[in-house]
Amino acid sequence: MKTHDINFSYRPALDVPKIYTYDFTNIAFAPYGTYWRHLRKVCTTELLSASRVQSFRSIREEEVLNLVKTIHEGGGKPVNLSSKISLTYGVVARAAFGGKCKDQETYIDSITELTKLLAGFCVSDFSLPLKCLNI
Repeated sequence: MKTHDINFSYRPALDVPKIYTYDFTNIAFAPYGTYWRHLRKVCTTELLSASRVQSFRSIREEEVLNLVKTIHEGGGKPVNLSSKISLTYGVVARAAFGGKCKDQETYIDSITELTKLLAGFCVSDFSLPLKCLNI
């Protein structure tokens, strides 16, 4: 990321991400510039510093252990790891908020739906004349 971070910062200005990211105000979709560099600096110094990542080691270990237990309890049956996204959520929620929220499943369902919408096809993103029709 250090040498190619500018390449990763450029995203096409698509309609669905614009709506869901409040006019591209998050680090994933913000255009390269002063604001994006500020977001990147905050992430690297406050969220992803070695000491910060190390401070959540026990949380990561516990959540991975929970995942392994869940898989083991399946008795050798196939496991859909997509449905085990709760591992990532568990780590992030506990690190950010000190615990999981009571509506964890609803939250995960919402994030899953948002991911599908962001990855979906929007006609106006590919045909400028249709953009004014908001299709």
